[in-house]
Amino acid sequence: MLLMHIKGATSYQDLKTINGFVHNLFQEACDALGLLKDDRQWDVAMSENTVHAMPRQLRQLFVHILSNNQIADSLKLWEKHWESMYEDILLIRRRITNNNELHLNQSDIQNFYLAEIEKLFNDVGKSLKDYNSMPFPDDNFMHGLDNRLLSDELSYNKEHEHEEHDKLYKSLNKEQLHAYASIIDSVENGKGGIFFVYGSGGCGKNFLWNTLCCKLHSVGKVVLPVASSGIVATLLLGGRTAHSRFHIPLKVDEYSVAGIKHGTELGELLKHTSLIIWDEAPMQHRHAAESVDRSLRDIMTSVDPERASLPFGGITIIFGGYFRQTLHVIPKALKAQVVSASLNSSKIWDHCRVFLLEKNMRLSSGKTEQEKHEIAEFSRWVLDVSNGTLPNVHPDDIISDPEVVIPDKFLIRTRENPLKAVVDVVYPDLAKNIKNADYLREK
Repeated sequence: MLLMHIKGATSYQDLKTINGFVHNLFQEACDALGLLKDDRQWDVAMSENTVHAMPRQLRQLFVHILSNNQIADSLKLWEKHWESMYEDILLIRRRITNNNELHLNQSDIQNFYLAEIEKLFNDVGKSLKDYNSMPFPDDNFMHGLDNRLLSDELSYNKEHEHEEHDKLYKSLNKEQLHAYASIIDSVENGKGGIFFVYGSGGCGKNFLWNTLCCKLHSVGKVVLPVASSGIVATLLLGGRTAHSRFHIPLKVDEYSVAGIKHGTELGELLKHTSLIIWDEAPMQHRHAAESVDRSLRDIMTSVDPERASLPFGGITIIFGGYFRQTLHVIPKALKAQVVSASLNSSKIWDHCRVFLLEKNMRLSSGKTEQEKHEIAEFSRWVLDVSNGTLPNVHPDDIISDPEVVIPDKFLIRTRENPLKAVVDVVYPDLAKNIKNADYLREK
């Protein structure tokens, strides 16, 4: 069109220069010359339908207008009418995530809305990218349209997570802060580090996990917290068992791979994952972690071929646990076989950076000095058991496992119903609190 009206042009820049001003697009130059019709009729069409049409119908109309007509300024048309086309987005996301309390900020709503527009364009073989001036949704939102797993991980209320993080962060001790800073640095800079947070029960590992989850959720990043057992998984924010999340085979060996395939919802979720938290890792056979390592290296090659050479495909991962607690159970195995099956016997351990949590945070949970003293005394006794420093009942027996005497104050004695006695001590007033999630979580 410009070639028909501009004489003597010797370059593309000449064609875009109108009255001494160089326009960015040929379309803008045509508009400046008055060669294009204005978009008034499409503006009127959108305005009239706003009165009675549903937001989804307005999105369909907008896509129809852009894909089947010559629009002088698609961005201007979008900016004028986009607010009438997104009003049902929050309702759609609540239905998809099955979370009626879900809240989205304006940026998230606009991204989800643009993703819906892009999907409609894709249905007719076009894209928002075909229109240079139109905005485009972030990749996370684009992939999350039909991916239930990714939708769930992106559905956190960022404002609430930010507030929760600030509250938790203030309570971190020096040991936790040191680990927190290193892990966040690895995630934000894409370093893909492997960390092991080592600490006994009560040293605040779960507290650290939840602080990290809130931090990354507040900026729209995906975190996958897993644990070796279902009970521990319930303590994690959005926690799952490792076998459930990564489809680890029940029988693993040195050649096993996790059941993660390219093109699946789980595969796409992992491509967008910034951090994996694996609690109670020492309870797993090292082959389980190695199988996940092999699968993630394979999955992440579709993001960057060089990530096949990085541990866990370059995704930052934290292992947590306590080697003095229960290790992986191998029936009839010798001590050497159990040690060989442990995580620190794996080649993965060579890449681990270890953080030690020694301060027991449970010692401050007592309401009185007497309670605090009793908690501290019991914690020291448990540590002595795991260190093997308590007197052995049968010191001359070098074949059987050592036996120690349990102090009477740590025992619950009853002859009528031992199981009920234990339950009553561990879960006082259980019947009254059976629906209280906080009560159960504290146990």
